[in-house]
Amino acid sequence: MKRYFLFLVILLNVATAFAQTKVVAHRGARHEGAPYENTLEALKFAQELGVDVVEFDINLTSDGKVIVVHGPSFPGETRKVQEMTFKELRAAELPGGTRMPTLREWFRQAKKTPEITMVLEIKPHPTKEQETKAVEKAMKLARRMRMGDQLQYTTFSEWVASEIKRIDPNAKVLFLSNSRSKAPDAAWAKEHGYEMSYAEKVWRAHPEYLKQAKELGVETTIWIVNEESTIDWVLEQGFDYVSTDYPERIYPYVRSKTGGKGIR
Repeated sequence: MKRYFLFLVILLNVATAFAQTKVVAHRGARHEGAPYENTLEALKFAQELGVDVVEFDINLTSDGKVIVVHGPSFPGETRKVQEMTFKELRAAELPGGTRMPTLREWFRQAKKTPEITMVLEIKPHPTKEQETKAVEKAMKLARRMRMGDQLQYTTFSEWVASEIKRIDPNAKVLFLSNSRSKAPDAAWAKEHGYEMSYAEKVWRAHPEYLKQAKELGVETTIWIVNEESTIDWVLEQGFDYVSTDYPERIYPYVRSKTGGKGIR
């Protein structure tokens, strides 16, 4: 009986550890067969799956409007999206006959599933002035539409990250890096009030970063993970979030590690 009880305790501890890792749908989903990335169709796809988080991207157009698109360009166009007008981008037809949504349209759809967190990535821009404008426009609309705790921010730009915190010190900001040599450590993230969202290669190159993050209470995201074999390692390491291009496959796999009880 004692041995059986010990076995149950071990299983519970394992499930609890795995339950800490939540699944992020990268751009809704980013693979052939799924709706085209960063479209309302991609968002709806992720919402129907019931994932924990959906990540998406915004850029500022040449005439100062905000558009949901990854960039720097898109299929069938050689110009950079930041050099095109809002009208040009809205008129462009994406694969599958979809269109680039406005941030307002994205928020409106996102609010239909308030339990799913939205992570808004603000892409780097050529000047600090443009980056500030993108931050201010995005955050102003978020306040108007009462996105509240459903919305988080992420960026590769230190200026963008600092501007988000200037406007709202309580905003959750995930700092991005894919550089083995330049990715800041957890102490830096803690000092600035950021969470850490790093590429898999960065985490593997700096295992001490994850240990430090746990000690300091800094949340960790690993991207982009598309294979179940790597997910096993991610869960064992205890990352807080894992971002994937295949949420319809990876999300159920992660759930299966918790006995099908979900991971929220």
